[in-house]
Amino acid sequence: MADEILHRLETVKGRIVPDDLEITVTRNYGETATEKANELLFHLGLATLSIVGLIVLMVGWREGVVVFVIIPTTILLTMFASWMMGYTINRVSLFALIFR
Repeated sequence: MADEILHRLETVKGRIVPDDLEITVTRNYGETATEKANELLFHLGLATLSIVGLIVLMVGWREGVVVFVIIPTTILLTMFASWMMGYTINRVSLFALIFR
């Protein structure tokens, strides 16, 4: 969202916003939000691999393969369904998906 606003600001500069006006971005929470979301997704993948490893060791490799397929499929279907309904996934929702 922040990048889109900055891009739109550049397109209207000279027409709506005067050319000699200096604009400074003081905070861009979009960058930190992206970093945190990427970190959560990394931990989600790490948790999935850990669970699959435990299942393989304790139960068997076939069950591990099933878990390896089911967990990402469920998460992707959840994200797809929320996207189709117009919902957004925030950091709390991503964090909750780790414990799912």
